[in-house]
Amino acid sequence: ALAQEYSSDPNEFGMGPGGRGKGDTAAMIAGEWAKQNPEAALKWAQTLDDGEAADAIGGIFNELSQKDPQEALRMAATLDDNARGDAYESIAASWAISDYAAADQWINSLGEGQSKARYAAIESLANASPSQAARETAKLPASEERDELVAEVSREWARQDAPSAFEWLTESGSEGAVEEGIGRVVGALAQEDPERVLDYIDSQDAGEIRDNAVQGYVYGNRDAPPAETIRLAETISGEDDRQRAVTRVAYEWAREDPEATLQYLETTDAIGEDSRERIAERAERAAAGEDVGRGFRGPPGRR
Repeated sequence: ALAQEYSSDPNEFGMGPGGRGKGDTAAMIAGEWAKQNPEAALKWAQTLDDGEAADAIGGIFNELSQKDPQEALRMAATLDDNARGDAYESIAASWAISDYAAADQWINSLGEGQSKARYAAIESLANASPSQAARETAKLPASEERDELVAEVSREWARQDAPSAFEWLTESGSEGAVEEGIGRVVGALAQEDPERVLDYIDSQDAGEIRDNAVQGYVYGNRDAPPAETIRLAETISGEDDRQRAVTRVAYEWAREDPEATLQYLETTDAIGEDSRERIAERAERAAAGEDVGRGFRGPPGRR
């Protein structure tokens, strides 16, 4: 009944507070239906528009692969090339969590579609065992897509073991992978070993990698002395990134040392006028003895 209602008016499911996107909803409905009748769910999924059909097929095969990967493969074999590719990616992602060795053996047997299935498997594995996922990235040919995956694996690994993630990314990652992943990895490491991060930043030439590392340090190490951190933030070469980072530190500095912050605001051009006024107001309130709290939230974006 829910599937029929969705087919009649899919837009309705993505509307309202907390509403899912259409693709997410199709995947949810299909996945739940697949628990009871995967054949019927698959038949329904194939009636949807291309994008929603892909999401629904992914939901079905994600559910089915958790219980019986071989049955999922049998059903996938009945699909056309495009739908089968979507199914294979979902099977690879799900199977990688429960039995990576078996999933890897199956992926090796594929012809067309092997690359996408392997990427899906490694990306999924990163959530469960990022160190193993890191080793598996070595099987992938150099490409921008591989760089993005390496960065994603490093970010996941940094949640569990920031020093190991940092060492792996900086020693094994290509320039593109390091540029993409270093911010979040450094942000995690800065909480444990800020000196190691500062040494790394000092070793970098001006450019994106250094800028992203500095941002990671600024947003990750909230206990660093603001008077020192703000000078580091000023060295970021990108104007927008520099302004955001300097503003973040000044906002915190206003709470810790309002007088020094007000003096800084008189001399810097790295903070926009609106932010300058808010920080000055915050510093004046702090100087008057008011508890202004920490309050600032970052970091921006994926880095």
